[in-house]
Amino acid sequence: MTTKRLPMHDHDYKTYPNIAHLFCMIGNREETLPWVYNNFIQLVYFGSLRKIDYTNKQDSFFDPLLFDCPWLQFQFMHRDTVAQKWNGSIVQFAIDAIDMGQYVYFLADQSHIRESDAYGRHAHNHDMFIYGYDKAAGTLHIADNMRRGRYVETSCSFAEMEAAYAAADPDSDWFDRRVMSVSFKPKTYFQYERNTAFDSLSVVDAMDRYVRGWKPHSYLCLENTYGIKVYDRIQEYLQGIEQERDVADIRLLHILWEHKKLMHRRLRFMLEHDFLRDASLESAYSEVERGHGIAVGLLLKYSVSGDKRSVAKVSSLLSDGARLEKELLNKAIAGTHHRPMYDKGGALSGENSVVLQGHTDRKPGRIVDVQAGIQH
Repeated sequence: MTTKRLPMHDHDYKTYPNIAHLFCMIGNREETLPWVYNNFIQLVYFGSLRKIDYTNKQDSFFDPLLFDCPWLQFQFMHRDTVAQKWNGSIVQFAIDAIDMGQYVYFLADQSHIRESDAYGRHAHNHDMFIYGYDKAAGTLHIADNMRRGRYVETSCSFAEMEAAYAAADPDSDWFDRRVMSVSFKPKTYFQYERNTAFDSLSVVDAMDRYVRGWKPHSYLCLENTYGIKVYDRIQEYLQGIEQERDVADIRLLHILWEHKKLMHRRLRFMLEHDFLRDASLESAYSEVERGHGIAVGLLLKYSVSGDKRSVAKVSSLLSDGARLEKELLNKAIAGTHHRPMYDKGGALSGENSVVLQGHTDRKPGRIVDVQAGIQH
């Protein structure tokens, strides 16, 4: 085979490469949506990194959802094995993997990739994703955040990739000197039993933790901020911009905007499948999403013009958006009709939907509280 290109699905979640790669692989397939909407609810702000990302497990410092996706099959190969079995050629390894329907994911130094802003300027170790090759042209199809931080799908020469792979700094290799091959796997009964059906109990519990800003009880999490409380850290950051102590980093607002897109689509999904029945929640939440989109545009405007009035508008939009979001999600928590669900949306035979009791005064902090509400 002289050329092969694996599917790359377009999507809206491209702030960081781990999530961007995930959605490029699973796309908007109907069977994957329940898992998507079970997750991507809780947020974490890493104080030392000044970064916002998704987290999932209640007791986790950080939970890379990419590796939890039941629709993806991962295989890990140490760089030493690539050196021994493929003569150190990441290109040949990638070609063999792609021929078997596997994407390739590893750390590379973008300063060797012509399409990257870092090319020939400075070392920049980052996630590299390969999804195809063309032997006749001597190129690989690749994706990463390479142009002014934007996620792009492009190509590079075999020689560029060999150099980028070899130059990756082993001391900052968060892949632990491993190369990953990833494939999309078809649905199996085992997967369904795990977590591929929509779980309203788990979703409501995660929403509750989000609106309360629930924080894991761990020393690893002491400096972090969780849930809706990340907006407190963002307001501090915006003050730093106004006082010229900080510079604009659009990623902090962009991932919040992505989060609102996902939450909006989750509420729509819950309405479509009769977990929610108050259609006004979705239409009202669309205003939260819209406000965050405007905020992203205003921060971009500030980064060009330096007009601090744009920063003040961003602060106001996010403050109002967080208040409205908390109100709407509390209503969603209280109004969810719980029942088991198949991946196609049907309730299990003999199961009726249930509205939890007593939610107006107290929201469930744990799954056991939710279950107790149903039993009540």
